Amino acid sequence: MKIQEVCQQLNTTKKAIYYYEKQGLIKVTKQENGYREFTEDDIKKLQEIILLRKLGLEVNEIKRVFNSDGKDREAKLRYIFTKKQKELSFHQQQLECFQLLLEDSGSLSMQQLHQMIDYTSIAEAIKEQLPGFLGEMLVQYFEPYLQGKIETPIQEKAYHDIIHFWDNVTIKIPLSVRMLMFINKMMRNEGILNIIKQVQMDNKEKLESEEAYEYYKQAAISSYEMSKKLSWRIMSYPNRKMKIVFQNIGYNDIFIPALRKLSPAYDQYYTTQFQLNQRICQELGLYYDAKMIIRKKRTQ
Repeated sequence: MKIQEVCQQLNTTKKAIYYYEKQGLIKVTKQENGYREFTEDDIKKLQEIILLRKLGLEVNEIKRVFNSDGKDREAKLRYIFTKKQKELSFHQQQLECFQLLLEDSGSLSMQQLHQMIDYTSIAEAIKEQLPGFLGEMLVQYFEPYLQGKIETPIQEKAYHDIIHFWDNVTIKIPLSVRMLMFINKMMRNEGILNIIKQVQMDNKEKLESEEAYEYYKQAAISSYEMSKKLSWRIMSYPNRKMKIVFQNIGYNDIFIPALRKLSPAYDQYYTTQFQLNQRICQELGLYYDAKMIIRKKRTQ
């Protein structure tokens, strides 16, 4: 079946199909003349993609569903369903609280209204408490680990420690980092934020795989070889300067320990990666100097 017929049958557009193809959701066979030939399986897959998009799934979520099968596929769909169910419940609470605010009957105090409603996630709470560039930067980088809500006293204290820490430090963010954030903001959901999320998820999967050690070992070797080049040192200077600034204000001593207590998922990620880095650095004899340049220990 040709693309025009598929569009008519599924009530969609060629641009939409090209987009799904570009995103790797579907792979259509092309004839010698360059025209796409859609099979029944292609059409069924497109029907599922269109349905999942109508249900509010992002492209990356659909990819994860398609890359699994059987019970794993069902588990991923059930997880997304539960997530959306919680979102719907929260939005209902929002509407109820909004209605009470509009009625202004005086039956409930402002404090009671606050107790009725909370932020959708820890990430949203941090963005609200630390508005502007700093909050956006933190949430963008750590968002995969800031989902859900605070459930224990330990998490509650860790959250307040994080807010207090960032509320009482003054840092100068390099222009290069600000530009990256600006570009991401302009590109919205389809931009750099999705790339960052995907990189974080890919890293997490690599950490949990048997090939994790070899992957990070090769990455460390590559970083060491790159660090010898003057061009790399110039290009990486803003990033290295940022790391030094963060280290000096207590980022590694206060913020990271608090984040590990706040997010069990991040604690697991941090612990696994730290152990891998320790093992790799010991084997290769690598370390970071005061300027955050990777070096090799001199052999005796």
